[in-house]
Amino acid sequence: ALAEWINSFVPPLTGPLPSPWQHQDIGDVAIAGDASYTTNGAIFNVTGAGDDIWNTADSFHYVYQHLSGDCEITARVLSVMDTFPWAKAGVMIRENLTPGARNAFVALTPQNGVEYQWRSTASGESFYEQGLSVSAPQFLRLTRTNNSFKAFYSADGSNWIQFPSALTINMPSNATAGLAVSAVNRDALNTATFDSVRVRSNGVTDSDGDGLPDSYELANGLDKDNPNDAA
Repeated sequence: ALAEWINSFVPPLTGPLPSPWQHQDIGDVAIAGDASYTTNGAIFNVTGAGDDIWNTADSFHYVYQHLSGDCEITARVLSVMDTFPWAKAGVMIRENLTPGARNAFVALTPQNGVEYQWRSTASGESFYEQGLSVSAPQFLRLTRTNNSFKAFYSADGSNWIQFPSALTINMPSNATAGLAVSAVNRDALNTATFDSVRVRSNGVTDSDGDGLPDSYELANGLDKDNPNDAA
């Protein structure tokens, strides 16, 4: 609480994404997306256009990191613009950066609550399961154990609701995990904000859940167990 009060007097400092995070547009987007990181509050700002993350090929902006094996990604969607009722901002595990890649994705929409969707075959059809009619802010989580994927959402980050579908997707061990935003509107950019971003995998550890991997914090003189030092 003291750190939050002190930070309230400090202008937000926004710059590039911390390593190992990367970002790029996926698929055919009419307007280039972008991403940045605000140190005050450890907020990821992601702007994406695109027709949708759906059908046999996706178009969106993706903030991601490479990982291997079992993993988990959690984030809180603080806001998502209403560029279309089904505009999407959420967490994704994706086999690669091609438009038709296999993936699992749990997303918050501006008008249709939360959904869990997936593509289990490369360039195949997409499927989804509808969650409750909730709105931002909302915590989202995806887990992968071998080729089993599970999705969850929560209003407070403590009490989680699991989507009924426990999927099996035959995805390579080497994959990506990250934050995905699609305007679902070819002529618009949708800006979504995320905090409490946390990735766990065999190769990546973020002990304090501030969105910065332990390796980055140790290399830059930060405390890997203190979430407030990222602010």
